[in-house]
Amino acid sequence: MGQNESRRDRVTPPMLHQKAPFQLPLLRRSTTKMGDILTRQLYKGGPGRELGEGYKFLGLGLQFAGGIVFFSVGGVFLDRWSGLMPLFTLVGTLTGATLSFINVYIKLQAFSEADKRRKEEHKK
Repeated sequence: MGQNESRRDRVTPPMLHQKAPFQLPLLRRSTTKMGDILTRQLYKGGPGRELGEGYKFLGLGLQFAGGIVFFSVGGVFLDRWSGLMPLFTLVGTLTGATLSFINVYIKLQAFSEADKRRKEEHKK
């Protein structure tokens, strides 16, 4: 090793010389926007679609939990204001759970219908 040569010049990561194990065909077009590419891949069921599905269901879970917490906390405040400690907390929790369940059920039915329509259109 010479005086001007550093360790960084000698060592190159192997990934710089290797080709990627896969290439996305839509990324080769320079005229399309990245958002359009990702939208088409998600719509066709390509890479990344599962991630979008996961976030959709994560949002539903957070809505369910948030509804229960919101109504429970409201019940606690009503209990402190009225002096009937367990009554409004229980009513708020049950109301939040019921309304959150109905909300999640309706959205899951809508997702299911949209998925059926998407699959039927994809078959055509």
